[in-house]
Amino acid sequence: MPKESRAFLGAIALFLACALWVFFGAPLSANEWRGIPSQFQMGFSLLPLRLTRVLKLFHSQEKTPALITLYDAAENRLVSLPMEEYLIGAIAMEMPASYHMEALKAQAVASRTRLGMGCPNHTEAMACSDPAHCQGYLNPAGQAAKWGSEYGMYRARIEKAVRETADQIITYNGKPITVLFHAVSGGHTEDAREVFGEDVPYLRGVESSGEEGTSRFETTQTFTLQSIVALLNAAFPNAHLSAEWLPLQILPLTYSDSDRVTSLTLGDITVSGRELRQALDLNSTCFSIQFTDSSATFTQKGYGHGVGMSQAGANAMAAKGADYEAILRHYYQGTELSDWNESTFLGETENEVPAKEETDDIQAAHEKMAGRGSRL
Repeated sequence: MPKESRAFLGAIALFLACALWVFFGAPLSANEWRGIPSQFQMGFSLLPLRLTRVLKLFHSQEKTPALITLYDAAENRLVSLPMEEYLIGAIAMEMPASYHMEALKAQAVASRTRLGMGCPNHTEAMACSDPAHCQGYLNPAGQAAKWGSEYGMYRARIEKAVRETADQIITYNGKPITVLFHAVSGGHTEDAREVFGEDVPYLRGVESSGEEGTSRFETTQTFTLQSIVALLNAAFPNAHLSAEWLPLQILPLTYSDSDRVTSLTLGDITVSGRELRQALDLNSTCFSIQFTDSSATFTQKGYGHGVGMSQAGANAMAAKGADYEAILRHYYQGTELSDWNESTFLGETENEVPAKEETDDIQAAHEKMAGRGSRL
């Protein structure tokens, strides 16, 4: 071997020796010299981890974002977009972005779970932007218009809520639940059976304290006697109402455990509280009526159907230190969080399932509620 080659190899050997010297901590004392074998073993055992970290610098391991098809009601067209981007737009429409972070996270999980319900009016899409029967959606341009100069701050807050609950959905006995929520409960949420006529074990009324300071916790709506008679006779022609006798013709009959009107006499007929609310565009079925000689005033508590999670209540719980998991467990009794995947939304789980009678009841309720706005 030529002299130059031997010198080159010697330089390489010296370099490697110095590198090993530094790698093992540059032992100087006798004890450090004796510790070289154990340090070598440690370095060797850590080698795969260190190589993996280096390789990750060159090969991204990020998961491909899931895509959904959205029916954009405003533009009357189908749109394909990443699920997480859709969730940002749904939360931007459904919940104030100024709410506490844990409340926003609870909404993110609820909105993600809502995707499993689909849209009965647009079966070709996984979601619809019409809040009359699905959950709303606000695109980035709409978000910028809504938040103005605070767009960046509010967008970042919602992105954080979506990111930190990634892939999580609410399940009951291994299957995604039927998600309903509303703006303000008025202090107590409502049983699903009182609104939709079907009992759903995880959609039962619960206390929702701390809402008192929110807007729409208590509101009033006043109608002239002539206007309310016109509205109600148009909605219920067989009621035969008159302004003169109206105070004796509108009489609440039954109430739910949450103090909402479930049925009332309306002239010659009986209607549900929900039907009256729809006819008069009331905020809630939790109301009382005060008459004067010329008007009728409805004093109401809450806003929305009252079933499922109260968004104002969720915010109040978050303000007191509850995390999003505790919030969801409170409003959706007996549920748990699971990771989203295609088989979960298709119902192909291996978890224990409820008895057939209970399954049928839940399915019937789901079909009734699938065409209902999440929070109306």
